[in-house]
Amino acid sequence: MEPYTTPRAPTQVLLGITSATMLTVRWAPPSDDGGDAISSYVVQWDVAAGFDSLALTTGTTATVIDATQRSYTITGLTPGTLYYVRVFTKNRGGEGTPQTSTPASFMPAVRNPGKPNTLTLEATNVTGQLREEPGQAEHAHVGGHECDGAATRGTRASRTRSRWRPRT
Repeated sequence: MEPYTTPRAPTQVLLGITSATMLTVRWAPPSDDGGDAISSYVVQWDVAAGFDSLALTTGTTATVIDATQRSYTITGLTPGTLYYVRVFTKNRGGEGTPQTSTPASFMPAVRNPGKPNTLTLEATNVTGQLREEPGQAEHAHVGGHECDGAATRGTRASRTRSRWRPRT
């Protein structure tokens, strides 16, 4: 039987912002386990790219003992601080070479959501209620359809296809 060696670095190490104080790192197994099953993954984070900062007072390393778990959420981070993250793979041969995340660093922050990438509109049956309010015209345009206030006052209506009709 061949002796085992340290495993290669995990692949597809991706870093994302989870909240203002959390980052989540995800990864895939290494291309070579060194001849022995992967026993754990080690996640390391720091404010220095060299992972040698003394600025952090809390732990900056976590061991994911369940080798089938391929993500870890780093908590307790300071909003607005840039963090670097990398992941090691371990087996009985020891720790493999670290793989830096993509992107290599992230700054957790409270962010407003941006513009959506893709919007999809699906036409369905819509049920609503039309009411005429005092001071409004007897005829109104609702959703591009002319509605007669006298005919719809206080009644429930449903819209299917392109016409409004009183609901029975």
